[in-house]
Amino acid sequence: MTDLALRCRCGAVRGTICGLGPDRGSRVVCYCDACRAVARFLERPDLLDDNGGSNIFQIAPNQVALTAGVEQLACVRLKPDGMFRWYTRCCRTPLGNTVSGRMPFVGLSPTLLAEVLAAQGLTADGVLGPATGVQGRFAVPPGAPGASPRAPLGLVLRVVKNLAAWWLRGAAQPSPYFQADGRPKTAPQVLTPQERTRLAD
Repeated sequence: MTDLALRCRCGAVRGTICGLGPDRGSRVVCYCDACRAVARFLERPDLLDDNGGSNIFQIAPNQVALTAGVEQLACVRLKPDGMFRWYTRCCRTPLGNTVSGRMPFVGLSPTLLAEVLAAQGLTADGVLGPATGVQGRFAVPPGAPGASPRAPLGLVLRVVKNLAAWWLRGAAQPSPYFQADGRPKTAPQVLTPQERTRLAD
């Protein structure tokens, strides 16, 4: 297992990510239009690969802690019932995607960890394991390397197994994103249909 320092691009937000390892989460490449829209919202084309994929490592919320710059925490939802997409106000660094305050799940962008990993002589593949393509039908163009039309069964089973273990451990809390009662620590911005259209492919 590896513990890493968390740092946004400008350094205003800092924290830690604990217990990283290939067997401590699931690393996927998501080709969905929502992830691409969020990258455009954040004005971060570097979050996407050449086929429009967003690299994500799924862990438990209590593995992430913010120790400085908490006032810079911001959140956007593409729709009123959409995922909570967390980022920093200061430099629009992605801080994770969550479903709710009760769900023990957060998807982190390895892009967030890249500089820290490199400084320690580490790589995302070495610390997190290889990525598994998912939702390949949204890849640009179709047929991106390693992508499949649907989530592979092995990946689905792994995600379910991890979620069950995190539920049993109460790993949804403490959370850098939600209060103990499940309320978000900062009110999310919910995009209008017109705003979503502007971010669409």
